Amino acid sequence: GLRGFPGIAGYSASKFAVVGFAQALRDELSDTGVEVRVLCPPPVDTPMVRSLPEVPPVFTMAPAIKPQKVARALLQAVDGNGPHVILVDARSKVLWSVARLLPGTVDELVRRAMRSG
Repeated sequence: GLRGFPGIAGYSASKFAVVGFAQALRDELSDTGVEVRVLCPPPVDTPMVRSLPEVPPVFTMAPAIKPQKVARALLQAVDGNGPHVILVDARSKVLWSVARLLPGTVDELVRRAMRSG
């Protein structure tokens, strides 16, 4: 939900909605002691992903990660004073950091990956 990808526009939109909803809830609940975080994993190796009739191009940019890695990241983030946006792997953290500073660079990287994939 932090960046849309070609080939999965509808899916990307639904994930953007989750991130926006979490942001709004975090603000609405800020004085209640309730913390709101959002988990933003990259493609995950799940039966749903494996059963897709056609693999979206974004899934070929890097291998899908294991669900166990997502679960570990989630537990670590909620077991303390974790970030509001939970990024699971180093690749996602770098992409998110670069996208905030140099969005055009990330756009071009994604377009190149889609053309070569």
